[in-house]
Amino acid sequence: MMHRRVFVIAIVLASMVWRVPAASQDIDSPDGKYRLTIEFKAEADQKTIVTATMKAVSLGIARPLWKKDIAGDDPSISPTDPPPVYFGEDGSFFVFRRYRYFYEGWALVNPSVERSLGGYDRDRPSYFISREPKLVHLARIKNTPVVAIWDRDEDSWTAFNAKSGEALPATPELIKQWNEARREEVLRKIDQFRAKAIAKKIETAAPAVARFLKERGPRTSGDLTELDLEFLAVRRDARDRIIFERIIDAKDPDSARFEGFFDRFHSWGRPFQGESRGAVHFEFTNTDRMAAARLLAVMDGKAEKKYSMNKSEMSHGLSSNSESYIDREPRRTLGEIFGSIQCSTPIRKPMGIFRFYLIPGDDTNDWTKRPGKEMYEHQSGAATESETPDNATFAFTTINPGKYFLKAIWDRRAPLTDLMQAGPGDYESAFVGPFDVKAGGVITNVTLVCTNRASRGEEYYRADEAALQQWENGEITPASSYGAESFLAVAAKWILKTNAVTEGRRAWINSIALRKDAPCKPFQSPMPGGLTVYVRERDRAGKNELSQLEIRDAHGCAFKPTLLQDASGLAQFYFPAFPRADATWTLAGLDTNNQPLFDYTLTNLVLATARELPANPLPLEIKIGARELRVAEVIRGSGEHWEARLDYKIFENGNRDTNWIVMDARFLDRHGNATTPTNFCREEKTVRITGRALNRWTLRGLNPMSVDVAKIPASIPFEFAVPRESIKASD
Repeated sequence: MMHRRVFVIAIVLASMVWRVPAASQDIDSPDGKYRLTIEFKAEADQKTIVTATMKAVSLGIARPLWKKDIAGDDPSISPTDPPPVYFGEDGSFFVFRRYRYFYEGWALVNPSVERSLGGYDRDRPSYFISREPKLVHLARIKNTPVVAIWDRDEDSWTAFNAKSGEALPATPELIKQWNEARREEVLRKIDQFRAKAIAKKIETAAPAVARFLKERGPRTSGDLTELDLEFLAVRRDARDRIIFERIIDAKDPDSARFEGFFDRFHSWGRPFQGESRGAVHFEFTNTDRMAAARLLAVMDGKAEKKYSMNKSEMSHGLSSNSESYIDREPRRTLGEIFGSIQCSTPIRKPMGIFRFYLIPGDDTNDWTKRPGKEMYEHQSGAATESETPDNATFAFTTINPGKYFLKAIWDRRAPLTDLMQAGPGDYESAFVGPFDVKAGGVITNVTLVCTNRASRGEEYYRADEAALQQWENGEITPASSYGAESFLAVAAKWILKTNAVTEGRRAWINSIALRKDAPCKPFQSPMPGGLTVYVRERDRAGKNELSQLEIRDAHGCAFKPTLLQDASGLAQFYFPAFPRADATWTLAGLDTNNQPLFDYTLTNLVLATARELPANPLPLEIKIGARELRVAEVIRGSGEHWEARLDYKIFENGNRDTNWIVMDARFLDRHGNATTPTNFCREEKTVRITGRALNRWTLRGLNPMSVDVAKIPASIPFEFAVPRESIKASD
């Protein structure tokens, strides 16, 4: 249902854009003999009505032949973005794709007929993810013009009389004839596609020669499409296998010519294989090579039809999470390499460019000029949006079989043009390999140590060394914490005294931060910010054995972290409650077996003021403006709930007012921690309860996800305390 909802939203937005249509759009036939003019006419019943005029073109003059009004599902026919059109050889008809969003397939139009040529069911399985599932072929049967439609997923043909629009039988003889004719047409398109690619290169070097070739070049019935190649794959003619092999082969010119040709493979990435995927991860998938490999698998009869393939095409141009899926497609003819890259300084903004090189062969001599050498690069701040580690992981998921060496260059500093070697302030790795990549094989746990420096750039490297020290101290925290901390200091500033350290064990903390108040549930005030203890899992000397932390107050009562977030080699122990109002407390570190590692006395660098109220017995009554709040019982939930449930009634002038309600009631200890009373220090004998009272109708029309009840002017705060033993547990 999520997919359908996002899809409809996209259609509505597209319709809104369509409300200001262009006046007209001309579409010329490939041979230049005819011109179809589409003119916007009207909109009615969510359909766009346009007038299509077929014209004959001679000596640059267009003469009208016939005209017809046609309609489409809004916004199916856009004068500014005309649909694909096939022209009848004498201009007596045309075929166009009428519904391009809610897909209804191709339509035949002539002066007297507007006929749908069949729809398309996205719920059936497919080999392919390309948008267009049906191929149009214009032919003749005994001098009668025919429109033949090939269905990719069914591998079937249907035919229609181009004059009357009636369906015609597709006999085995006709199907064989159309398959052969279509194959020849696709091969001609491929030749033309290659010629255009060559001409484009010539145009850069010699514009005059390019113009001559363009004038002399052959004309075809249209440009090469992905559907054309899918047709060859489904036909499984062994003579055509070389077409896909050439696209896959990095050393073949077709590999570069088809770059960007195929529909984008829309996914959340390939599952990482190896020890663990890093917070910063570089994934390189050649989608053109993968598409060609899929075509080859179809041709070889090894591919499987999947329902997700057809559905994924609907995600093109829509929300990034609509029908997105993890890339689990088998790599039958390609191999994969997964590994990590170790750096000598944190990967932080501006990141620069990471360049990875795959060098084929048995050695690295003269590698920069090696045929088939591939370079993959990543330049984006997005890689450091989550964390700021000093290592990352990588994945090459579409590698041709063969022997390879692997190398990385971190082009760290501007102007980011050091392609084959590190420049001042940059880093590079040694060559690793060779790796023998097999078809369908996976190589894991490859490590690139990208720490080698260039001969110059000492100031850059000193800055990186300082950043590394800050990172190891915990002064540089994860990017996900940026803006969320109100105070941060290295561990040495917090530690007042070392009480105990287990000899022969390596364990430490790096820094401690107080988080800002955090959003809570709908209509609730923010929660008090907790304490985060940052712990590096290893340093240059080895592994940190710390596994657990707990804070202990002066009475030995333990505060434990409720969230342990582990990413990029930096663990975060989050304490939503801690002795905020105590000048000092104890921090104890434990290993995985609960054995002590260290015990520190910490000074409180974020000292808060304690607040204690005299306890009132239940039931109780308190004033809230002109009204009275009468509380009979206070109830706590099970688990770690800070929310207080009150059994209450509100009165005005002695009469009960049912329009007034209590919201955001919570338990607070003397430190100001919002937590369940069972987590209070055992020496605390009273429980403080705060909340807001307001008229329920004040909330009408407000978005609960974005409104803090404390900021609603009409809400009235209240506060009281009760004996700890009077708090009841919920049933």
